[in-house]
Amino acid sequence: MEEYDLVVVGGGVAGSVAARFAAKNGFKTLLVEKFKTPRNKPCSGIQFQYFEKLIGEKIPREKLCRNELSRVEMVTPRGKVLKGRMKMLNFWRSTFDSWLNSLAADAGADFRDNTSLIDLIEDKNEDKIIVKVSTEGMQEEVKTRYLIGADGMLSRVRRKLRPQDFDRKASGATVNYYFVGEANLDPNTLYMFYKREFCPLMFAWVYLKDDKWVIGTGANENPSEYAQRFFSYVKEKYGLRGEVVKKE
Repeated sequence: MEEYDLVVVGGGVAGSVAARFAAKNGFKTLLVEKFKTPRNKPCSGIQFQYFEKLIGEKIPREKLCRNELSRVEMVTPRGKVLKGRMKMLNFWRSTFDSWLNSLAADAGADFRDNTSLIDLIEDKNEDKIIVKVSTEGMQEEVKTRYLIGADGMLSRVRRKLRPQDFDRKASGATVNYYFVGEANLDPNTLYMFYKREFCPLMFAWVYLKDDKWVIGTGANENPSEYAQRFFSYVKEKYGLRGEVVKKE
């Protein structure tokens, strides 16, 4: 049975960065990702420039979207429009996460995609954890001193280790429409709508990623209804001419 100092479950941003720093500091590290990479990840893919300090690496220009986001336009609950300049990082999570995976591997971490966590067993005699994983149907057990669960909201790690505070039901959801076509919108602006008719939780959004306008919102109940209402509003107000190519 192979032994590691650290096993990280989840190859997203947090998991990849944790694995990279651990490997750089001499920890024998295994990073596992459930899906075959590069994989799609529903997410805004927008961060601010300080994000590069958090991940400890300058993001190559080719890992970002072709259009840069440098301005924001906010519509307040009373309908007032506020505008300002703010440079943002705009990327697709499939490209970005795959790059972070490679950084972790380059630092010395053992990276395995298409690998699912099956079970965790505490070995109290050695004060270690036995981690069972499956790669393309082939199961394997490894031992580790430390374990990081970076496997998302419905984390199998947290479900196993802290069932008392694991909620199986999501408290809400977001819905994005990906629209290809023409629009009376600025490709370098992030639009934010703080209107409860479109989003009861925070704000609804519109922005461009390469050739796709992302039009979305979130809600704790009936998110699809809010999303359709908001899309209809944006379509009429900004003269959308084209088609929705994807919803998620």
